[in-house]
Amino acid sequence: ICGEGGDVLIECGAAATWPALRAGLLAAGSSPERVRHLLLTRIHLDHAGAAGHLAGAGARVHVHPFGAAHLADPAKLIASSRRVHGAAYDRFYADLLPVPEAQLAVAQDGERIRVAERTFRALHTPGHARHHGVWLLEQASERHAFMGDLAGILVPHSRFIAVPTPPPEFDAEAWETSLRRVIDAAPTHLWLTHGGHVACAAASSRAFLQRALARLRQETEWLRA
Repeated sequence: ICGEGGDVLIECGAAATWPALRAGLLAAGSSPERVRHLLLTRIHLDHAGAAGHLAGAGARVHVHPFGAAHLADPAKLIASSRRVHGAAYDRFYADLLPVPEAQLAVAQDGERIRVAERTFRALHTPGHARHHGVWLLEQASERHAFMGDLAGILVPHSRFIAVPTPPPEFDAEAWETSLRRVIDAAPTHLWLTHGGHVACAAASSRAFLQRALARLRQETEWLRA
């Protein structure tokens, strides 16, 4: 999202994708150096892994309070990710560079921040992880919800919503509460980190969120069984 005083990026992908991210920013008329604010929905490496690279280019990184310490010192985050992904780790993720504490901004629940001539509201939405958050961009009559993984993963070329249940913090009850909170916020646009722009009206946004809620219940019942 471009602004006169610098650009805002929501999510940044893994460190391993840094060359592609840099090329994509340049193709979009921006650059790592123009990104003054990075808004993260959480600290998992597929969402936040390149945060250190952007901080090195000057960005301020906004993140859930539970995630800030892990971005400043990512040793435990890296170690746990290596255990989960094994030999695939370096290919798909690579190590997160530390984010200087002076460039970390803790986003409290309900807090509004003004960047790039726009107002974003942070919503804490645990379930997928306790440090998960949704960013709500409110402008004129539109409310754009940047969902992270809260509404699941829309599998490409299908209508199927996959529900990611990573160890160790998956909490189905908290996830359902978080989804209901976003439904109550009545977004007009939904942006999935894994799936892109999936709804552009209040009715279609609500319908997609209801589908995600139904999939969460289906998945949870299957896991319990």
